[in-house]
Amino acid sequence: MVTESIKEKFDNRPYPPPSNVISVLQRLRTRNLPERIDTEYLRDAAVPEGTIARTLFAIRFIGLINESNEPSEPLKSIHTSTAEEYQKILSGLIRESYKDIFNVVDPSKDSQDRILNIFRRYKPASQRNRMVIFFLGMCREAGIPTLDIPKARPMLENSASKRGRGSIPIKESDTNPALDGLIRSLPKPGKCL
Repeated sequence: MVTESIKEKFDNRPYPPPSNVISVLQRLRTRNLPERIDTEYLRDAAVPEGTIARTLFAIRFIGLINESNEPSEPLKSIHTSTAEEYQKILSGLIRESYKDIFNVVDPSKDSQDRILNIFRRYKPASQRNRMVIFFLGMCREAGIPTLDIPKARPMLENSASKRGRGSIPIKESDTNPALDGLIRSLPKPGKCL
């Protein structure tokens, strides 16, 4: 569980992709439990380099490791738990870690936008959407019902030019972005190169 000193120390909430923490949990359930869960362990678990620090903070925040990065008692229980026990233990950790949020909203009845409004008290402001996505993703993993499936952050219209892609607008697509760019660069049908 998160100690009050950790909660008081941070005025933010975790915001890595929930899939990072979920894949680490799955790895911890299927392999030997290490003595420490640190940046090296997360690298070995294939957590993307750019999200390692955020993922480590999230794992600590929800009470899976202590301040020395050693597995907590709940994590030791998760390591040997059945699927039903896993969700029960994780649900308890999520409810305890986010009790300030659960005191105000019910993710099974409140929309993602309403939950986002509660997260306005946390910093950095630019990551609040990701904080909510992480919260809802972990609720779902723990078997806590949610009204909304976590929605990705909306893409800003002018972000294409910021990323050096000229004036080609970025649209959400099921296609890989690299392939999408290649397709857009092809000549129109009937035109010669």
